[in-house]
Amino acid sequence: MKAKWGLFMTRQKKNTIITSGIAVLAVILAYCFRIVGRGSFYPMLFSYLRSFIYIGLFAAWGLSVRQRIVQKQVCRFMTVTAVLLIIWMVVRSAKYFIFWQPDAVRYLWYLFYLPMLFVPMLALLIAMSLGKPDEYKFPKGMSVLWIISGTLLLLVLTNDLHQFVFTFPKDAAELLGKDGLQAIANTMAQFRR
Repeated sequence: MKAKWGLFMTRQKKNTIITSGIAVLAVILAYCFRIVGRGSFYPMLFSYLRSFIYIGLFAAWGLSVRQRIVQKQVCRFMTVTAVLLIIWMVVRSAKYFIFWQPDAVRYLWYLFYLPMLFVPMLALLIAMSLGKPDEYKFPKGMSVLWIISGTLLLLVLTNDLHQFVFTFPKDAAELLGKDGLQAIANTMAQFRR
């Protein structure tokens, strides 16, 4: 027997509300971990936990996309986007919490550009795919987007060979000192001049 005012929810609506609630609570918990981690009470532990929460949210979103999106091309692009966001969080976590060597931090910084270049391009491809049939093929000119993003990523990843993207001062080795964070701060200060 159904209530007059729709007090009873369908199973799908109830699952949606529960899933959304869990996601919101996870973000709030991650923010609380950020605040607690800024103090002297196990800052690294809370930073790791926050990263794991975000990686879990991106993974859950990617799995959800695979189940809910029926258009094959959009599903594929959104799944790749979820994977790139997970890679971004893993690289970010490694950069800030695992590696302190200047070379490793610099290469992880370069790897930030993998999702930064491909996620916006995938968003454009997703937008262009919406409402199209499954057998829809992009015009051949659209492959230029992949070539441009790939070329830009290659330029960033090989920057140490040519310094076309970022330039570092010649005395960078002296600026590095013993503290990798100080080296990054000094290098960034050089760029701001």
